Amino acid sequence: MDENQIYITDDTGVEHAFKILLTYENDGSQYVLVEDPNDSDQAYLFRVGEDHTIEIVEDEEQLEIAEEIFSTAFGDEE
Repeated sequence: MDENQIYITDDTGVEHAFKILLTYENDGSQYVLVEDPNDSDQAYLFRVGEDHTIEIVEDEEQLEIAEEIFSTAFGDEE
């Protein structure tokens, strides 16, 4: 198992490997930013629960925080 990947099972039971771009903690929650395995221009943000379950984050404020952290860590490519 590659430590730079996370495996997520979708609603149909199919497992997908995502490249981990960044992990961080904010307001007591753990987040992981991953790259779409089929489109390197697409990324997803997940919140990791205490029981290790994950949920996709769609909250604009949290997405902006992730973007700021990513830009600080890797530089702004825009």
